[in-house]
Amino acid sequence: RTAREDADGIGIASADETAIVAILARFGGAAAAREIYSFEIPLEYDLGELAARAAIEHYRERVPPPTLLLAVPALIEEWAAASGIKLSARTPQRGADAALLTMAEENASEALRVSDATRHLEFRNAALDELIRVLGLDRPPTAIEGFDISTFAGKDTVAACVHFRDGRPRKTGYR
Repeated sequence: RTAREDADGIGIASADETAIVAILARFGGAAAAREIYSFEIPLEYDLGELAARAAIEHYRERVPPPTLLLAVPALIEEWAAASGIKLSARTPQRGADAALLTMAEENASEALRVSDATRHLEFRNAALDELIRVLGLDRPPTAIEGFDISTFAGKDTVAACVHFRDGRPRKTGYR
């Protein structure tokens, strides 16, 4: 096989209950297109099966290239045979095809990282909005410090301080 053969690399990445499938297309030897699919999944879900099923859905409305590269090719092969589609689905070990599959997996990982960062930002903003509402503030606080002072039977006093700046923990301010 050559790096000029049209092929799609299908990569997957997951964290917690989120999975991202990236389909990276190679046309004429160059990575030319990328599709990203995001799924909320139970923790025990088989990721190889998810990637194959996402690819099957992807190709229901598109003509697949002659070669599909993914970690679990069996489901794709079964689907292609049942659909009368001629293609090769495999897991490459080296060369240009392995590089394309690795690039698809890296694209999935990067999309997952961006998705995770966006989700954390949305959560932080929602928490700050709730704090504004509960405390009756005009705008979000820039700094929050929380103290906890405990004693054991009136003796052995222990105290702790946590510090947040712009809604994020600032551990250098912890005491």
